[in-house]
Amino acid sequence: MADGFLASAGGGAFGETYRKVREALERHGRADEDFPYVASGVAFVHEDAGRAREIVAPAIAYQRTRYAEWGTDRGKPKPEPIRPEDLPWERYLVGTPDKVADGLIRLYEEAPYDHLCFWGRLPGITHEEALANMRLFASEVAPKVRDAVRAA
Repeated sequence: MADGFLASAGGGAFGETYRKVREALERHGRADEDFPYVASGVAFVHEDAGRAREIVAPAIAYQRTRYAEWGTDRGKPKPEPIRPEDLPWERYLVGTPDKVADGLIRLYEEAPYDHLCFWGRLPGITHEEALANMRLFASEVAPKVRDAVRAA
């Protein structure tokens, strides 16, 4: 149906993908349609940036390792596990509320996404840690991003 696009917010191709999607819509006569562009990724907020990484690093490493294994062709050797200390932190929105909000604002400036879809609770994150993340995201990150996007 092509009624929207879910794009990875990490890895640096977010804006390029946005431009390609917009160009494809134009080529197919759909440039003026409501076509949601959705940013997808990991967002984890904590008052202490170091603690945020400490909590979420094993979960991200586990998830990335599983995805890499699932993407391996049958009969091929499984990739080595991804270690938390080797994570490319620039791909993730992890840190203090200000840092995460600033990252989302920069992402919007790169490609004006319509929605954000993120892992609020990764594997291994406790219920309490997930709730604290969501509360902090809702109370401090979302309002700052909303205000900045509205002002743009």
